[in-house]
Amino acid sequence: MRFSVIVCTLNRAALLCDALESLCAQKTQRDEFEIVVVDNGSTDDTKEIVERFGGKGTAVRYVYEAEKGLSCARNTGWRQCLGEYVGYVDDECRVPEGWLSRAEELAREKTPDVFGGPFYPFYRTPKPEWFLDRYESVEFGEESRELLAHEYLAGGNIFISRDVLITMGGFDTALGMKGQTMAYGEETDLQARLRKQSGGEALIYYDRRLWLFHTVRPEKMRLGWRLRQAVVEGRERVSMGFSSEDPAESRSRLLWKCVHMSLRMVRVTVRALIDRDRSVYGHWQNVVYELTAGYLRLIAELYSASRAKSHGMSVSER
Repeated sequence: MRFSVIVCTLNRAALLCDALESLCAQKTQRDEFEIVVVDNGSTDDTKEIVERFGGKGTAVRYVYEAEKGLSCARNTGWRQCLGEYVGYVDDECRVPEGWLSRAEELAREKTPDVFGGPFYPFYRTPKPEWFLDRYESVEFGEESRELLAHEYLAGGNIFISRDVLITMGGFDTALGMKGQTMAYGEETDLQARLRKQSGGEALIYYDRRLWLFHTVRPEKMRLGWRLRQAVVEGRERVSMGFSSEDPAESRSRLLWKCVHMSLRMVRVTVRALIDRDRSVYGHWQNVVYELTAGYLRLIAELYSASRAKSHGMSVSER
């Protein structure tokens, strides 16, 4: 079988139903792909919905994974599947009917180790006036290309060679979401390890035509959620060994930089709020989010690096 599409889910039966409908409507021949839904401990009617789709003659399988964690569910998915390439999409996505056909062309033409494409927001509830589509869009420009060494595909629209997953041992289960706990980085970590092991020879390819829609849930359109996400992303950089800080820097120096950066963030944001250019920032929330998110990522990275120092670890050590 050429492709296995893995959908990991937890108590999102209604969203999952829409995702499966779009996946089952693919133009690709039925014997070329399968859909594997990994239930990570749902208490709703997820199993019944998956079995209903499987009963329609489509290659949809249900797999249960009791150990909480998106990385655990993703690992269970590829270990249970049959495809040469393993695709991962979220349970809240909608894919166009030519999505898998494009993946098939790309796999044949480029034979990449990892490939994926952009995703764009889809709204099921009214969005706040301040919330911009680009806040939930993930893309690498208008050209399809091999990604640079510092660029990584997002896990919501990604295909990975099954051989790569076997060689790399899958995803690091210390990273990623666990239940409702916000966390990231498992797919980035895997790509980074692959590049390191291959000496930079691994082909990680971005194709702008391999796009899909991704539902923006109401909580993701709240300013507090967006800022908390920035903090988590900064913290995860240290967990993955991506910290930009000098490993020789002392803990006290890192903490001082935290304070300095925090004061600078407040000063810059307050000044921008007072003198807001409405042609650039339509609402005050845009000012707060766009100016503070970057600072918060860096502050969280600095603080996490200082904590690593206090536990006798270097900032680049997991």
